[in-house]
Amino acid sequence: MDKCTLQVGQQTLKPGATTSPWRGRHDAGGQSYVVDKDEVANSPQTADAQHWTVKSDDGHRLCWLASNRNTAYLLGYTHSIFFAVSRGPAEAWAGYLSDCIVYEINDKGTPISMVTLPQMIKGSQHSTQKGGVIWKCQNDTFVKLNPVQGEPVVSMGGGGADGTSCVAWLHHLQHAEPAAWFSAGKAQDVAAFGDTHAFCLPAGGYVSRSDTPVYRFPISAVDLATGLDTELLLDVPFKGQIPIPETNFRSTTLPDGTHS
Repeated sequence: MDKCTLQVGQQTLKPGATTSPWRGRHDAGGQSYVVDKDEVANSPQTADAQHWTVKSDDGHRLCWLASNRNTAYLLGYTHSIFFAVSRGPAEAWAGYLSDCIVYEINDKGTPISMVTLPQMIKGSQHSTQKGGVIWKCQNDTFVKLNPVQGEPVVSMGGGGADGTSCVAWLHHLQHAEPAAWFSAGKAQDVAAFGDTHAFCLPAGGYVSRSDTPVYRFPISAVDLATGLDTELLLDVPFKGQIPIPETNFRSTTLPDGTHS
C-alpha cells in the first residue's frame, strides 16, 4: 500500500502512512495504537520510533473500550460458531436413519466440541439467549447449547468433557391427545421466540363436542431458561357447523359412545 499513488489532475500524491480500515487507530498517553484481532501495536509517528506488538495472554480477541491520559481499557472476547449436519447411510431411508451432529468451532476456526442430538435441528427456528443458542428440532423438541470454555481436553479417565458440547438442556414436548369430536393435524410446524419463552403448536386444533362451536388450539410455552413447557389453550368461537370431511379422515367411537 505504501507504494501506491493517487492521480489528482496533474498531481501525483504518495501516501505518508497507510492503515487498514478494519484496524481502527486509537490514542492514549500521547501515542497511537492499532488493535487487530488479539494484538495491540503502537503506531509510530516517525520512521525512527520504536515499533512493538503485544498479544492477549489467553488468545481472546480485543476490543478498544476507552482511554484517558495514561491508561487504555480493552475488552477480551471470543465467540463460537455452531453448525449441524445430517450424517447417515447412503440408502433409500437415509433421511430416517441419519444422525444430527452439531459441531462447534471457535473464532480461530478450530473445532472444539461436538455432540449427537436425538432430533434433527431446524436451522431457521433459533434464538440466542444468555450465552447460548436455542433451536427447535423435529418432533417437538427444543435444545440449548452453550459454548465450551477453552480448547478440548482429552482425558484418560471419567469426568472429563473430552470435546463434548455443552448441552444446557434438551426437552421433548409431551402432549396428551384430548377426547374430541373433531380434531385436525398441524398445518405447519412453526415456532415463535420471545425474550423469555418460545411458543409452538404441539398438535392441531380440535372441537370438543359437535354442539359446542369452539375451536381449541393447544399452544406450548417453553421457558428458554430451563426448557420446561407450559401448555396453553386458545379458544376460538365460531358460527355454524363444521362439515364432516369426506376424504383423508378416520372415524372412531369414544368410550362414552361419541363418534370422533
